[in-house]
Amino acid sequence: MSRRKFIKKTLILLISLTLILTLAACNEKEELMQEVKVEKEIPEYVLVKETIKEGVRNNQGPISGSVEYEYDDRGNVTRITYKNGDGEVIENKEYKYNEKGLKVERNITKVVEDTSKYRWRSGSYDLVDLDEERIIRENMHEALGKSTYKYNSRNQLILYERYNFKGEKVEWINFEYHRNGNMKCRKRDTIGGFKKTTEYNRDGKWTKVVSYYPFNGSKRVQIAKYGKDGNRIENIKKDYNKKGKSTLFSHYKMVYDETGNMIKFIDIDDGKSYTIYDLEYDEKGNLIKEINYYNSGDIHWIKEYEYDEKGKKISFVKKNAEGNIRINSKYNYKYDENGNLVEDDFQIYEYEKLNGKKEE
Repeated sequence: MSRRKFIKKTLILLISLTLILTLAACNEKEELMQEVKVEKEIPEYVLVKETIKEGVRNNQGPISGSVEYEYDDRGNVTRITYKNGDGEVIENKEYKYNEKGLKVERNITKVVEDTSKYRWRSGSYDLVDLDEERIIRENMHEALGKSTYKYNSRNQLILYERYNFKGEKVEWINFEYHRNGNMKCRKRDTIGGFKKTTEYNRDGKWTKVVSYYPFNGSKRVQIAKYGKDGNRIENIKKDYNKKGKSTLFSHYKMVYDETGNMIKFIDIDDGKSYTIYDLEYDEKGNLIKEINYYNSGDIHWIKEYEYDEKGKKISFVKKNAEGNIRINSKYNYKYDENGNLVEDDFQIYEYEKLNGKKEE
């Protein structure tokens, strides 16, 4: 295998493994929850502001800015306001909810003109430390316009529609459910002709994804297979050109330990099996070690991780096959007496009690 071909294949495998390890999963990340639960525990504290720490830089130089959040009495986010380092508002998002607390409308009333200056916005909203059920999975680079959310009698999201600032519908997603309440099918369409259909089994896990790309008429089919314990054990991906000719085929298998952690990632190529990754975890299920192999079986690189008591990564080390350290990164986090994250290496976080009283 040529070096160029190997590098290309390694990149594909890296992307595939990252997607598999992501909790949301590669085919479930449409920024919308699968099933809406009306009964939610109202949080005692809510995140009201994030501020980039002084001296933080990216590849374009120093960056600065902040994000402010407003809530209703149920703890639902009603407004997100982004500001630059001078305090000028650069982006606004507003949310409306029905009497059951379900999100029914989102309005983006202002967006930044030069997104390259404010790339820090992309990771600015995540309330997983407060209540993972309240995460709003939104694309931070949306355009001006309104989005609406419609539900059935079981309070399940059945239709999402997005409109641009002219009032034209540019994207819509239809949802269907199994009788047990889990997602059955998700069909996404856009004004440009892009189509994506995702099918799910009765456990709510995706089994097949078909995507159509109108710019070149190509199609991608992805298939997932599961074991008796519900773990995904096989991934198959097929790409076709507009004439229906196969242009790409990939086949991967996964092996798990008794606790359900994936410990081996295998590439199936021309009927032969190659272990691409070995994975290790601590007693809490945190990934602590990755070993990446060439098809020859020789080690390519090793990654090791450490975590704090909250499960946040505090150390990352990358080594070559000989064990020489190539990357050694440390991450710092500070928490208040209530367990809220108040500072990391990049931002400062401020909280208030939901009734409006600032946390002391």
